[in-house]
Order: sequence, then structure tokens, then C-alpha cells
Amino acid sequence: MALCIDKVGIPTSPDPLQVFSPFVTQFSLPLADQPDILSLSTIPVSPDDQMPTDIDGMRWWPPNPGDPFDIPLEAPHEMELYLAPGLYVLSVFTQWQDTGDVSYGFLVEVLPYLDSDTSAGENTVSAVVILADAGLNLRTGPYSTSEVVGILPQNELVKVSGASPDGGW
Repeated sequence: MALCIDKVGIPTSPDPLQVFSPFVTQFSLPLADQPDILSLSTIPVSPDDQMPTDIDGMRWWPPNPGDPFDIPLEAPHEMELYLAPGLYVLSVFTQWQDTGDVSYGFLVEVLPYLDSDTSAGENTVSAVVILADAGLNLRTGPYSTSEVVGILPQNELVKVSGASPDGGW
């Protein structure tokens, strides 16, 4: 007897992966046969949504399909996701026309940026992570025509000390 587990619910690890938005997802399919369909659903959940199922220490979530969107079948399977702070199940669905399908679930907690009211005399703390393939030009202004005053090497961490009044730069 076979059990179609994704009809029971979506299993995830017990602890969520904690990220800031946006974040990059990368799916690796080291298989000889490329799937015919590869899609991702982002399903907002709360601890109250968790199913009472207890199998292998996993957390189980209702099989809500969410709003799936297709992942390009060409490798690498990489996407940048922008999600509001909260708890999500990322459900990956893969199907092969002749073989069948498989689903994977990932529990993700999108953390809020730490911000406080500076008018009350408190410090403002924020964290922004930018992933770049190479170094970044540091400019005197927000335009690509602004003068380059330095280069930020790849994987370098810096502290942001200010922003334009509109927060755009």
C-alpha cells in the first residue's frame, strides 16, 4: 500500500528557517530527468494552522495549494522572494508526465527589520543584506551617472549610516 503524503498535509522541519525579505531561494534537482512542471506556492500560516499529526518529529500543515507560480525549468532554479514578515510554508511541487509527482515543504519565518521611533530618542537599527555577483560601486548619489567614490568588495559587510529623506537612497 502506498500513501500519498501530500494529501495528508505538507510536512516541514520543526524549526523555521529565519530570513529577512527579500531572500533568494535556490532549488537543486540533481536528477537525470528534468521535470515537466516545477512550481512554488507561498502559504502564510500561523502556529494555530499546524495539524495535530505527529510523524517523525515533523510539523504538518494543511494541504492548501496557495497561489502557485511556475519556476523556470532551466537551471539554476533560483528566485528572489519578497514576503511580509510572518510564518510561511513554501511548498515546491514537481511533476514528471510519465513518472508522477513529488512535493516538498519548507517552513520559513520572515523576520521584521528592527526599527524604533527616533523621535522618542531611541536608536534606529535596521539590517539589509544585498547579495551581488561582484563588487558594488559606491557613488555620491543615487544615479548610475553619479561619481564613483569607491568600490565595495563582494561579501563585504558595511554599516549604513544614513538615508535620503524619502528612504529611497
